[in-house]
Amino acid sequence: MSIPASAKEILKPGVITIISKTQCPFCDKAKGFFKSLGVKVNSYEVDMLEFPDTLINEFHDLAKIKTYPKSFIGE
Repeated sequence: MSIPASAKEILKPGVITIISKTQCPFCDKAKGFFKSLGVKVNSYEVDMLEFPDTLINEFHDLAKIKTYPKSFIGE
């Protein structure tokens, strides 16, 4: 998977996207919640994909938080 240049390349209308980390128990709970509802989720592990700091900061700004997970519902 290639690294996207901006959040707009990841966040799509009508799609739930979770930005998470591999060792984050809250991230696992968020993904499990959507799975229990039968909802398809696009999940990106920032530590596995080596997202650049500029992209991570863009997600921080969009979510208005610096913690994980970050859940986005595309409009």
